[in-house]
Amino acid sequence: MHHAKGSISASLVAFSVSDTTTSMTLQITDTGTTPEHLLVIGIHGDFDTVCSTTTTSTNGQQDSTFTPGCKEGGRNDILFIPGAPQTTSVSTTYSGCAPRHMTLSNGGDTRSDDLIAPIVMNPAQCLSFGYSGILSFGNGNHVVVPAMEPGNKYVFQVIASSGAQVKLSCILANSAPKCTIDHDDYN
Repeated sequence: MHHAKGSISASLVAFSVSDTTTSMTLQITDTGTTPEHLLVIGIHGDFDTVCSTTTTSTNGQQDSTFTPGCKEGGRNDILFIPGAPQTTSVSTTYSGCAPRHMTLSNGGDTRSDDLIAPIVMNPAQCLSFGYSGILSFGNGNHVVVPAMEPGNKYVFQVIASSGAQVKLSCILANSAPKCTIDHDDYN
């Protein structure tokens, strides 16, 4: 017997930055004949590290203040875990696709009580995964934002079960990112 290999497609619906808040929406469709368990959504590209200043209040608690204009560039990979139904302002339905959210994976900092129920997509099902928040890592002291200058390239990769995956190669433009299916490994 042959194993069924799944198939998914994706499109970038929205991608923007305001101060230290990154917002994005990816529309994902199960284009195969078997249900797909979405495993991870990744972004690879040029991100600016936002500088932070740590202060200690009178009660001894440390707070970080981020300076959006103070940035250092570099290539990064950001990972998200597809999540449950969205309950915040990113819950807009795009083209009949049900809204969901994706949760930032903080590397090894994800606690077991932070885990979310997996998303299983049925054949022909379409979901819009949104994220709007600060891309922070570690104890929240390391913040990055996508470098949004026209011409910058970002690769969005969605990996699901059954060997299904899709990569979008997107070039930022003044009006909207221009995306194509990427059949090669990214650099």
